[in-house]
Amino acid sequence: MRRDGPCRVDPHQRGPLRRVLISSALVGSSLFGLGCSGDSVPDLGEGPRPAVEMVAGDSRTFAVELARDEVLRVRAEQQGVDVVQQILHTARGEVLMEEDSLSGFRGPETLIFRAERSGRYLLRVEAIGGRGELRLEVEELGPASAASLALLAARRRIANLDTAAADGPALSRRALDELPQSTPAIERARLWWRLGRWHRDQGRLGAAAEVLGAARRFFVDAEPAVPQSWELATLLNDLADLHLVVGRLDAARQSIDDAQRHAEEVEHPLALAVAWSNRGVWHAMRGETATALTAYLRAREIALAADGPTDRILTTIEHNIGIFELALGRFDAGLEILKSCEAPLREAGDAETLAQVLAAQAWALDYLDREVLAERLYDEAIGTLEAVARERGGGQPLAPLLEQRAEFFLNAGRPRAALADLERARAEDSSGPLYEAYLDLRTGQALAMLGSDAQGIQRLDRARSAFEALDVQHGRLAAHLELARALRADGRADAARVQLESALQLTETLRGDLDLPVYRRSFLADQHEVYVELVDLLASADEEDSEAAAFDVAEAGRARSLLEGLELSTLPDTQGEGPPSGRDRSLESLSEQRLVALQAGDLTTSETLAGEIRRRRWESARREQSHLRKAGERRAAPSPRRLEEIQKKLDDETVLLAFVLGAERSWLFRVDHRSIEAIERSPRAEIERLALAVHEQLSGGAPWAGAGLLVDADLAALADRLFDEVDLGAGRLALLADGALHLVPFGLLPIPDPSGTGGSRLLLEDHEIVVLPSASVLVSLREEIVARPPAPELLALVADPVYSAADERFEPHVRSRGTAWTFPRLPASAEEARRLAALTATHEPLVRLGFDASAELIESGALRGYRWLHFAIHAFLDPRFPEQSGLVLSLVDREGRPADGLLQPSDLGRLDLDAELVVLSACDTALGERLRGEGVVGLAQALFTGGATRLVASLWEVQDSEQTVRFMESFYRGLLAGRPPAASLRDAQLEQHRQGVSPNQWAAFVFIGPWDPLAPLLTSR
Repeated sequence: MRRDGPCRVDPHQRGPLRRVLISSALVGSSLFGLGCSGDSVPDLGEGPRPAVEMVAGDSRTFAVELARDEVLRVRAEQQGVDVVQQILHTARGEVLMEEDSLSGFRGPETLIFRAERSGRYLLRVEAIGGRGELRLEVEELGPASAASLALLAARRRIANLDTAAADGPALSRRALDELPQSTPAIERARLWWRLGRWHRDQGRLGAAAEVLGAARRFFVDAEPAVPQSWELATLLNDLADLHLVVGRLDAARQSIDDAQRHAEEVEHPLALAVAWSNRGVWHAMRGETATALTAYLRAREIALAADGPTDRILTTIEHNIGIFELALGRFDAGLEILKSCEAPLREAGDAETLAQVLAAQAWALDYLDREVLAERLYDEAIGTLEAVARERGGGQPLAPLLEQRAEFFLNAGRPRAALADLERARAEDSSGPLYEAYLDLRTGQALAMLGSDAQGIQRLDRARSAFEALDVQHGRLAAHLELARALRADGRADAARVQLESALQLTETLRGDLDLPVYRRSFLADQHEVYVELVDLLASADEEDSEAAAFDVAEAGRARSLLEGLELSTLPDTQGEGPPSGRDRSLESLSEQRLVALQAGDLTTSETLAGEIRRRRWESARREQSHLRKAGERRAAPSPRRLEEIQKKLDDETVLLAFVLGAERSWLFRVDHRSIEAIERSPRAEIERLALAVHEQLSGGAPWAGAGLLVDADLAALADRLFDEVDLGAGRLALLADGALHLVPFGLLPIPDPSGTGGSRLLLEDHEIVVLPSASVLVSLREEIVARPPAPELLALVADPVYSAADERFEPHVRSRGTAWTFPRLPASAEEARRLAALTATHEPLVRLGFDASAELIESGALRGYRWLHFAIHAFLDPRFPEQSGLVLSLVDREGRPADGLLQPSDLGRLDLDAELVVLSACDTALGERLRGEGVVGLAQALFTGGATRLVASLWEVQDSEQTVRFMESFYRGLLAGRPPAASLRDAQLEQHRQGVSPNQWAAFVFIGPWDPLAPLLTSR
């Protein structure tokens, strides 16, 4: 069972500092092929040398004679190429020193070497990245000047800090302070910059901020004489990164703005990409997620277009995007992105960033119920940083990763293990105010779990205040929720309610900033526990109207993305710019390849292709976000309906049953047109265990006993947990499921026989059953039914597509024995379409079979004028990436060429149908990704957004058989007789049941949507 915990935020907010700029690796002498003598290379003389064009991998070597204690000082001016300078002993080929600036591809890089013995030396200049012009100038060759000696001493002091004594940093500061006044400001700036980075990488955040600030001032002082904005842009990114880590958002914003401005002035694309990535982190910390997404995408776009080795920067941006996905509850998508970052980091030997990526993967795996692997990755991440610290005598702080693992322990119910990690984290001298806030949050959680409510409340309230002062919204949200739980455990229900209502308001605010539906629904699902906690508190209260208030909160957290999708789909495009239309043809080949890989069981290839598809969709996501933002300006997103309005839509024959599953107890709201009752039910884990078992047995073909009961007792046990002592009335049941209850065919649940004989009957035998995504969606769909005139034609039937070039419907000269597709033909579906067409012959139905059962048919708008649509085809379900599921139509054309027959949810949502009823006689069409609050996200939701108002779909595989054909005939006979679709479906199912047909054949079909009668039949023509 997934444990519901507080949200996460970007790693810059809470993890160790990210090294977002490329750090040049030390290149050993073995790379240079030093078998030559000094006479084989040109001598190096004083003064400038001609400029040369260099590209990564090029090198230049020069010889120089130095007496003992003489100095060689060389300035390398880089213009688009990043070089490393090395001094080597000619005879031994030994690397004596190496110099690489922090600035990257532009600006000066000054090497200062003092000979310890007389002899002949080599200067080797190697291009390690980029392409551009290099100018070398020997500024000093011979006896050492005082300025060079002072600079060399300061550099050595900083270079040796990793193994220096405890007073090393102070001695380094003294060396910098004692530089001669004649030392150029630019050289002072570079030395302070190096020292600031060392403090940063050691976790000394306060000292790092002070030293980097001093470096910035020196750079600014050097501005009139030195064109150093390239270096300054890079330094400003370092400062922004540091401010983000410690939670100084105002200072971070200023540094980001300055870095972007300087990077644009000197055309520094890499620094510009990093600035945009940092801007994304800044917006994400403030809860401005839509703007954060735009910034991340802009960073990625700039980095992809830049010359030079951008792999490291792209990996960092992808890492940030992965964390962004996790923070919005898209754990599968985020995990996939983070996995793609792992290999490049291992190859580059970047252990510190790798540790962060592993910890982020562990966070995702924890919330995907893969606890063993999650703990293993946390241990590896922490062990990696510990190994780096032992090797270097120091390293990045462990505190952030320890805090993350502490949350994992809390989720696993191990508060003492969490406290042990938190104590270790506090012992490190690396915590800024943001670290402290998260440590207080986790410590408060642990203390509350151990029964120390007063201490826990104190820590949690301190964390809440800190997050509020820092303006870190996701932290505030987590603190509100955990504080409410602790206050309630302490018997302070009123105070807990205040915190939960604040959390709910903040959740709505953060969600409102998101434009893309995929992010809105995943974020709401990740924060659904806020709604559940408040529902539980209100439903438990013995106060007037508390049950109604609890129901309204539950409705506010249910199927909001579908509700808003229904409203946005009706917006007039007053500005002449509609949503992105048509399919992205660039993805056709990738989607087909992934489908083949999945059918063949090649999960590795499938995952790789899924990642590429995701990356290709970023641009279309940006266009969609832009459109939705404009649409939102024209009309505000709809609010969930209140209980009073919903009750007016219920007739005397209907009882609404709304489930809310909670960790300690669940609630069933029984609503009719006059009253509401909140009934306590079993905990979520118990109910979902039974629901999953029922679905597994039925979808797997569990036997049906002659008496009409499943052999397994799980159905009876589930019915008892859900309906024991509940007045179900005598008429229709409108069900609002939650969690795994979306998988349950409620009609099969046994209930006591009303005759009082002690036996039981199927729920279906006494009740018409409809399933609703939410009560608010019911109201919206009914309003659409009333407002929309009936379509002019009655029925369109699409069946029996061609899935293979080996299909017998090809002419012999076209037919191929080999095919990549493994979708079997559905011959009974063609018979199903013919019989339904015969039933409705007087209404001239549209029938499209074989090659004509194509995606092109549907996208062309040819079905737009039909009231009823019937699809008897294959469906493809991807529960991890529901946006990549789809209806599968013909995959080859009449000439045997591949055709894109996969209609995905994004395609279905753009159809603009006029359909009163869509019947999906296909496998698993009612399924998809189950999201808390949002329900099942997949084909059904997409079809509602695309214009359908009622839907018949399936909970498991539908057999391509004569039995299914007869079932559909029975269903349509009822429709033609004027029966409402929900009632007609029930009639067909009862007919099959009385004939002794196993429910595996018919109980999979569920009716979703309003139960109102369809429009009167057309006059026969």
